[in-house]
Amino acid sequence: MIDREAIVSYMEDHRDSLMRVAAVSVAVLVIVIGLLVRLGLAEAKAAREAESERLARAIPPDELWFLPDPLGMPDIQLSREQRERWSAQERDLWYDTPDAGEIGALREAGRRQIDDLLESVP
Repeated sequence: MIDREAIVSYMEDHRDSLMRVAAVSVAVLVIVIGLLVRLGLAEAKAAREAESERLARAIPPDELWFLPDPLGMPDIQLSREQRERWSAQERDLWYDTPDAGEIGALREAGRRQIDDLLESVP
């Protein structure tokens, strides 16, 4: 075990050198902390300057303009007028009412796809 009296006598005999070591350690610690603070402030200042430079080079949205498109769209109608109702003639032309055979064929095709999926499941 460590003898308490030996430690106390060592500290009393070498008090001056221990005080110098403690003072140097505190001084080094203060210098290191000061350098870290200064480095952090310098980095923050550099980041602020970089951000202000980026904002200075940015084009405000109200001044932004685009060149005309060299391959413009031809004069075509992109949509048609919407009607409130279709006439009976248009309805007969565009809408087919499926009969029972067509519905059954559609149901059978769907059932086959479902069966194929279920068979592939482990």
